[in-house]
Amino acid sequence: MLEYTNNMVSNFNETILEGLPSRGNHSKITQLLAPDSVLEGDGIATGGSYDNTYVAWWNIESAFPGYWSRYNNLFRYGVPQGYPTADGMSAVEKQVYYSSIATDTDLGYYFNRYGYRFNGNKFTLEGAASAYKSAVEKLILEKKLSTAQPKLWYVGADTATLVYEYGDKLAIYSEKTKISPLYIGKEGNGYRINLPDKTGVLGHLGYEITENGKVIGFTTTSTTLTQPSTKKDTRHATRYAPTTSG
Repeated sequence: MLEYTNNMVSNFNETILEGLPSRGNHSKITQLLAPDSVLEGDGIATGGSYDNTYVAWWNIESAFPGYWSRYNNLFRYGVPQGYPTADGMSAVEKQVYYSSIATDTDLGYYFNRYGYRFNGNKFTLEGAASAYKSAVEKLILEKKLSTAQPKLWYVGADTATLVYEYGDKLAIYSEKTKISPLYIGKEGNGYRINLPDKTGVLGHLGYEITENGKVIGFTTTSTTLTQPSTKKDTRHATRYAPTTSG
């Protein structure tokens, strides 16, 4: 954990205090996690060149400022009074559980989508121990954990900087806000989609590309290329800047 802690601290210093981009390939993470089809595979944290484990944590920190310190304190001092302990959970389940407590949000869906692994052990919602499942269910029932599922894979270092500077002043788009493409045309082996240019709007993350109700991609620009198929609709992606407890 020490190496990852050092990485997270240096990322915070570089991104928030010095205005530099953090280490970790966030654009690759977004590209891989955005399509809903990722749930049909084995996740993305399988040891490839993009497998920077701490990127999974940094995306959370970018949306929930202060997460990393709260998360580490849980390992040092234990869970708050009235919260189930992590007894009976594996090391990887304990990390997911503590991350959820640190953000007041059930983050199991996020680590499951990521295919998150620690020391070779993969976290899955389906295969989680009964100790993990019962603890999370109890906290949800007591309204200590939110069941909202923010798409943290869209959130990177740029978001962290904006959240730090502007907080709740960021423009928040609804996930239900859909827009029509300005142009869809065949190009090469795929289709070119032109979208309204919102790059200058504070709080605009980009566009989520959907087809038949399934997410097939995400773009931060006003023009994107898609794989062969007819892409019928697009929508705003949500910029997540949730208020977190201290």
